[in-house]
Amino acid sequence: MTTVKKLKEKLEKTKELITNSEDISIFTHNDPDGDALGSISALNLALKKLNKEARAYISGEISPNFYFLPIPRFENNSPPRGGLFLVLDCADLKRTGFEEEISNLKDESTIINIDHHPQEEEFGYLNIVYPSFTSTSELIFYLLETLGIEIDKDLADCLLTGIFTDTGSFMHPNTTENSLVIASRLVSKGANIKEIADYAFRRKNISTLRLWGRVLLRIKNDRQKGIVTSIITKKDLEDCGATKADLEGVVNLINAVPDAKAALLLTQDENQIKGSLRSENGGLDVRRIARLFGGGGHIRASGFKIKGKLHETSEGWEIIEE
Repeated sequence: MTTVKKLKEKLEKTKELITNSEDISIFTHNDPDGDALGSISALNLALKKLNKEARAYISGEISPNFYFLPIPRFENNSPPRGGLFLVLDCADLKRTGFEEEISNLKDESTIINIDHHPQEEEFGYLNIVYPSFTSTSELIFYLLETLGIEIDKDLADCLLTGIFTDTGSFMHPNTTENSLVIASRLVSKGANIKEIADYAFRRKNISTLRLWGRVLLRIKNDRQKGIVTSIITKKDLEDCGATKADLEGVVNLINAVPDAKAALLLTQDENQIKGSLRSENGGLDVRRIARLFGGGGHIRASGFKIKGKLHETSEGWEIIEE
């Protein structure tokens, strides 16, 4: 069976489940990026057009760069109820921030897993997982078509934000002819590509620029290994009046060093360290590195989290367990 035929069958099954569901909850990964936020916002808007009472759940922080989008009111405190669960752009339920709540309701719920990240273990009753797609927003575009939803400007802005950011403004090698065709269709529906580019990549708060300055100040270039690294501590965030959301995109900047095969940014978050990996120039599969630490993602963009704290010594920075 061809990929296209399989995808159509899964989207038709999803349509049937949505049509017959009264209780619908949508989840994505914590600290959402443009694709996670664009896809969950678009699907929430679409379900409202179908007169569905959908609830959207997000844990963590949303970057102010995406406040221009028509994002829904996200649930943080009220626990989800059983019903239909749509999990978007999230290769692991742990990353939703609601793993325990979802697991407790799995016997009274149906999970649809929609993602473009390679997954070690697919967790849905229905798994719409296609790593060949640029973004989850691209998959949601096809789902809205299947649902018969007319795409308006708000939906177009959400979906194009997801595609635009996950392709690095169409500069990453994951950009396809199909993604450009979809982007063109979204622009014809009213998506403002200039506004999306300005907010997603160009506009930076003073706090963001101060924080990025510290990232750049601490750059280390290991020419032997071909890896550029930098770090940010919790104190840096406090000193700059910034949040973790202000770090969105900075790892791509340090990855711009010409002879680097990959870039690694380590960020302190309480007793946990987040690692963000990017690889454009050297063709290094950073997903393999992330998996060593229990993480995952794409060949060119991956991440992981480990317990510990960043500690500065006379010889540089080290990770210590406390």
